[in-house]
Amino acid sequence: MMPTDFTMEYVSDPRYELLAIEVSFRGQRLFQANKERGEIELEFDLNPRLLGAQVDMRFSLEDLLAVLSHVRGEMEKINRDE
Repeated sequence: MMPTDFTMEYVSDPRYELLAIEVSFRGQRLFQANKERGEIELEFDLNPRLLGAQVDMRFSLEDLLAVLSHVRGEMEKINRDE
């Protein structure tokens, strides 16, 4: 289960052949997960866009681990045949 401050969106990034998953924290993009090279890779946004007020990018390790576990399961489902 995803912690409530995080959202996950399936994206079709033109740089990749397979679907990717974009994860945001309180509306701020945190990272994109892809499986282009056969294993799940995380691409963190080095030039983040802020939406509205400053977003405090502080969250618990447990929440991040829960998000990563959820993303891993989803990546394996959507790109199962690759």
